[in-house]
Amino acid sequence: MFRRSRPQVNRTLENGEKPSEYGSGSELGGNPDELRIELAGYWSHLLLRVKKQSEVADKEQSRQEARS
Repeated sequence: MFRRSRPQVNRTLENGEKPSEYGSGSELGGNPDELRIELAGYWSHLLLRVKKQSEVADKEQSRQEARS
């Protein structure tokens, strides 16, 4: 039988962020420069989020090692 795909979660709305923070969303056939700018903003935001999560994980790991 067919497998159902997992539902897509809109992380921006889940975190209380506005979709407009990433731009208005380029339409098909829109300006490629605008799309490039939107993608750069999206990836910058994503990298910052991953960096913050990594720092939290590193702090927690160092606390656990200090207790040992």
